Amino acid sequence: MTSEARAKPSAHPSEARADQGAVAAMHEATTAQTQRRRRGSRAFLVLGAIALAVVTSIVGYAAFNAGKESTDDATIEADVVAVTSRVAGVVAKVLVHDNQEVAKGDPLLELDQADFLARVQQATADLDTARAQAAGADAQVKVVEASATGGLTSARAGVAATSSAVESADSDIAAARAAVDRAQAEETKTARDFERAKELIATDAIARQQLDTAQLAHDAAAAAAAQAKADAEA
Repeated sequence: MTSEARAKPSAHPSEARADQGAVAAMHEATTAQTQRRRRGSRAFLVLGAIALAVVTSIVGYAAFNAGKESTDDATIEADVVAVTSRVAGVVAKVLVHDNQEVAKGDPLLELDQADFLARVQQATADLDTARAQAAGADAQVKVVEASATGGLTSARAGVAATSSAVESADSDIAAARAAVDRAQAEETKTARDFERAKELIATDAIARQQLDTAQLAHDAAAAAAAQAKADAEA
């Protein structure tokens, strides 16, 4: 059996060009599909980044406002405690400001010491007067005891009476001086009150009647001090 080798007929030029065009079209289609995939991947990444940023912002905002309430009409309940000084007086200086936190023992204000100093001086003068009166009473007791005896005791009583008279005179002098001190202390206090009233009337903080009352009190205290001084020098 014999076989004959047949040569493959050569392709026509138009068919070759058609094949090349098909290959080129497939290549372009593949390239376009790859580019679409790349663009789709980039778009997905951008959308993912935007979504992540939005979620992060929401979570951060929620964490920042945790425990906070927002409203257009809110009220707050709080305890109000009245704080007063143990003694009454004029406030000279406030040492704290509104809504400041303070601890137990912190000073809040200072009071004007002028009135308290005047009261201390007056109390001291009253104490000196009481001591002088006590000394005078002791002297009178000695006179009575000396007068109760007779004879020599009477002579001694005379000496004692003289001594008692001297002591009594000293007591009177001490009492007069104490009265002067007390009157001067009262004059000083009323003078300060009068000056303070003049300052307050300038700002319409008090009535005119209060200024007149302060002036009358000062005039009376000044007259009393002058009289006490005259009695002490008599």
